Amino acid sequence: MLSERTIGKAFKYVVEHVYLSTTCLHLLVLCYGLLQDRFNVSVKFTDIDYMVFTDAARAVLQGKSPYTRHTYRYTPLLAYIASINIIFKMEILSKLLFCAVNILSGKILEWLLILLDVDNETKIKGSVTLRRFLISTWLLNPFPVVIAARGSADIIPSILVLITIYFLMKAKYDSFNNKINIIISAFFFGLSVHFKLYPVIYGFPFIFFINPNYLKKDRPLFWYILNLPIKIFTNLNIDQLIFGLVSFSTIVSLISFFYYLYGWEFLYETYLYHAIRKDHRHNFSVFFYLFYLTMYSVKEVLASNFVYKALPYIASIPQMFLVALSGISLVREGECIMAIFCQTVLFVAFNKVCTSQYFLWWFILFPLALRVYLTNNIAQLDESKGIIHSASASFTPILISLGVWLITKLSWLYFAYNIEMLGQPYFLSVSF
Repeated sequence: MLSERTIGKAFKYVVEHVYLSTTCLHLLVLCYGLLQDRFNVSVKFTDIDYMVFTDAARAVLQGKSPYTRHTYRYTPLLAYIASINIIFKMEILSKLLFCAVNILSGKILEWLLILLDVDNETKIKGSVTLRRFLISTWLLNPFPVVIAARGSADIIPSILVLITIYFLMKAKYDSFNNKINIIISAFFFGLSVHFKLYPVIYGFPFIFFINPNYLKKDRPLFWYILNLPIKIFTNLNIDQLIFGLVSFSTIVSLISFFYYLYGWEFLYETYLYHAIRKDHRHNFSVFFYLFYLTMYSVKEVLASNFVYKALPYIASIPQMFLVALSGISLVREGECIMAIFCQTVLFVAFNKVCTSQYFLWWFILFPLALRVYLTNNIAQLDESKGIIHSASASFTPILISLGVWLITKLSWLYFAYNIEMLGQPYFLSVSF
């Protein structure tokens, strides 16, 4: 049997060579996926959506609209990216691209962690080792690896968010004298919102990060929430205006261009559909069972009922309230990273639809949030024991939370498999 010391050395080697380790892991999962797709007829490894935007890419190369492919509900940019599958006649190419972006995002996380070290007045001993450990929580996390290898494109808006944060932090450390960094960050923020709507929730934390003094902190929290639509546009400085105008212009330009090419169908499928969407298929959403019950059995009865039609919007109320509450409460304390992390967790947890890909949105921010968490608790740590060992007490609630989340997810997958593959009536079990 392997000794504890041998296992420890192996773990240390993997963490120290995290980029090599994650590259091997991605390739291993990709190869496994090819075998499962080839020999397992009942359960395919490749995400069904991967085939959807590959078909959309084929339509684009034929001079057609990507929306001629039924259920294609993404920006046309994704179809353009997936066109490499058709051009080079290798359907795995986009998967390789998503895996490469996964690994690249780890490098951007490392740059961000270095900037956080510069910003941190209380230096943590062993910060290089800690940095590699934190990066490993993303690069060696099996969920992002499997999701990218299955062909999910959710890593693209996620890395665009990381790039936005990186250039905002670079602008901050230059005292916002270099406007180029603000412009670049705003462009990538606009691009991320175009690619996937959810990053729009980061607008307020980013604006506050650029100028933390533009809102008075002596006001009650609920005062900010009630007056947010008005107060967010007052007392903006030039840097905030640049960020807002560039990001808004990027979004409008992309929408206008693709509307010119593909018309109303582009607007509806890419954006409006998601606002009214009610997914009755099994997913992680807390609203799944409600939508399932109202999808067929009472649809005819309630077809003209206002409540039925407004159900998707009603379901969004707790989500938007909690996202606003967490974002404002944390950003008022100067915690921009924790604000966007908590916003993302709550947004995903209370979204009308939630699949495994959505967890990527906060997984990728987890190393940054964990670094901030350790910084805020550094006074309680015994540095003489080493950061990882001495932080064990601080890691305990995090490990417990992740353990509970993992057990819940695996339980859900068991019941979902019974529904999808075996036809068993486990809908209530999936919901709870």
